[in-house]
Amino acid sequence: MAGLAHRHRLAASLVATALLALTTGCGSGDSEPSASSTTSTTTKETDVRSRLATALATTDPTRAALLEQSTTSLSPLDAPWLTGWRIIDVNSDTVPHPQRFFVALAEDDRALLLSGAPDAFNEMVADAAVSLDTPEKATAVAETFLDATRSFSTYSYRINSLDEVKWRSGLNESGTKLRDSTVASYGAQVTAPTASAAADGWTVTAWAVEGTDLVRHALTIASDGAVSDKPVTVVAGLPVPVSL
Repeated sequence: MAGLAHRHRLAASLVATALLALTTGCGSGDSEPSASSTTSTTTKETDVRSRLATALATTDPTRAALLEQSTTSLSPLDAPWLTGWRIIDVNSDTVPHPQRFFVALAEDDRALLLSGAPDAFNEMVADAAVSLDTPEKATAVAETFLDATRSFSTYSYRINSLDEVKWRSGLNESGTKLRDSTVASYGAQVTAPTASAAADGWTVTAWAVEGTDLVRHALTIASDGAVSDKPVTVVAGLPVPVSL
């Protein structure tokens, strides 16, 4: 009887050990994350990179070659109003001349260079059959248009406030006066873009620093997403860096 009891205790112990191992392997919140999600993300990025390089190989072989370099990063823009296309921010840390550009990639692997090309942006939205029915969507289109179609021949960036201007450090007297007068004259005007309803679409006022100029963009956004822009330089020669 003692031997039988011993065998029962041994069997129970083995079952408990097996259950503990199973629980530890499957249920712990501290377990190492699966590599499958990382692999999936990497595969998708590689796929997009390859598709872009192929699409640009004929029309823009220089940029196509940049896409094949490990120092080139790809960052998709968030544009939920856009279907059938994705907009990608391409940033190449090549030495001695880093390069950056925005390009649109269609589901059927057509590519459109957007940087410095507002007509290409409108070609993209027409192909995507964009329909804007809220001021929020129109504002998002305006912001994406300015970000993606800017020319990188000069250092430029969109701002929602003069607090976002990258003033040079150690300004001299004239630079300080120009900075202060700009803030006094335009500090209340420079705000985040907001769309207002207009005939068959929307109007949006947005602001940017382009080179050393403060620029006001008066944009008209049609209900089908087509954008027209009338930029006006309101202050020239700002005491700001001309490059990063």
